[in-house]
Amino acid sequence: MTAPNLLPQHAKLIDDSAISPDVAAARGYRSAVTKAELERLGFGRAQQLPPALVLPVWSVAGEKALYQLRPDEPRVKGEKPLKYETPYGARMALDVPPAVRPVLGDPAAFGSARAPHRPVAADRRPEAARG
Repeated sequence: MTAPNLLPQHAKLIDDSAISPDVAAARGYRSAVTKAELERLGFGRAQQLPPALVLPVWSVAGEKALYQLRPDEPRVKGEKPLKYETPYGARMALDVPPAVRPVLGDPAAFGSARAPHRPVAADRRPEAARG
């Protein structure tokens, strides 16, 4: 079933990406069908390529920091298609999905941030720690 704010091709793209409809709805994914919608979201004239999937980027404060856009027909820069657009002049932000925000202060919720192949000193055998 297509959500009322998603065009069928955008619902399929989300489904093909293994993103659940509940997560897409909580994150605020939606379709934009007019250049005026994209202009209101801060996209420049060259970036206003409807129809497009609109992807909010959430800040650590739980606010929409900016939007990214995935046009159905991306513009080409050089010979490379630009799959995603960020509003011209926008500063990138750490994307913190709404469902993650409640556990941001709990390091245990994220596990270890170290590379799995690099054990910390406490994980090493005593003889390995010397070498």
